[in-house]
Amino acid sequence: MEQAKKNAVNDVLFKGIKGTGPCNSTPLVPEVNARQRYSRYFNPFFKDGGEYSKFVKQEKSHETSEIKARGTSVENWGVIVTVDREALRQQLEKDGILAPGTSH
Repeated sequence: MEQAKKNAVNDVLFKGIKGTGPCNSTPLVPEVNARQRYSRYFNPFFKDGGEYSKFVKQEKSHETSEIKARGTSVENWGVIVTVDREALRQQLEKDGILAPGTSH
């Protein structure tokens, strides 16, 4: 579950969320290779229990389903999370990763 939360925050930060409606957004940090460039900031940010967890919440408990493929049992997990994009943007501005007003 934690990896799903990290992935969601990572996508909001560096990839953007593709879709329609309120999920249609560009990355907060559009700079190419920003995660590597600011690794001193983002490595601790994304560690287990790191700052990323302040900006994401799980919407509902996970659901499992078993899928049989070639005689092997595979367990899939689904989780819905919400990322507080505005609070995340404000934190990045406060920490000097984004210039104020550069990403909305």
